[in-house]
Amino acid sequence: MLYICGEGCEREVTKKTGIPAPCEPHGRAFFYSKALGSNGRKPLTRQGSKKDRHVRRGSPLKRTRRRETAAEKRARRHFNGTVKSWPCWFSWHRDCEQCEGNGGELDPIAEAWAECPVCEGDGRHHCTYPKDAHHLVPKAFLRQRFEAILPEDRFVAILFNPLIGAPLCRKAHDAIESGADRIYWEDLSPECLEYVGSLPEAVQMRLELECPKRPTQRQTEGSVATPEGVA
Repeated sequence: MLYICGEGCEREVTKKTGIPAPCEPHGRAFFYSKALGSNGRKPLTRQGSKKDRHVRRGSPLKRTRRRETAAEKRARRHFNGTVKSWPCWFSWHRDCEQCEGNGGELDPIAEAWAECPVCEGDGRHHCTYPKDAHHLVPKAFLRQRFEAILPEDRFVAILFNPLIGAPLCRKAHDAIESGADRIYWEDLSPECLEYVGSLPEAVQMRLELECPKRPTQRQTEGSVATPEGVA
């Protein structure tokens, strides 16, 4: 057990030695410090939370971030600027969440048609900004596939090609990232499909995984009506 005085002096105490006498240099009584270890530092908790770790420089516990090259930085800025200049993808492929695309609803009290306050009557998705440039094929997948085998210029040209980008407002982007909504294969542009078709087959397979075909009404109804445990 570790005892310290009010001035910071430390004494290691065992059952044989007992509680130490007052500190000779300062005349202060020692008290037991339960929170401190034998080295005077707070020990690691059982979970080893980050705030309780004493990470030293060069320690494997310290994460290092990959540094972006100048070519990647220029390509990323061009990708973001080009993709964000397009309208939000949801504004052309999704109805208004408030009125479900009707543009308004019938007011039962006034017995008149009331315009939707969210979409202002056009029935389209209402964007929440800022706008994001979404990768239809994840960047991590493209890095793992091409970074080590292609020259930097060719790799960067694939990684930040605007043809595999989708402009999404923040609400739409959050829905895609969380899996609450999907970008479907039928809604991809012919230029995007043609470009991905010119890349290795693994990229097209990953695009099909990220952007599946839109389920038909029969498939949707069948998935709901199928009893649990029956294929």
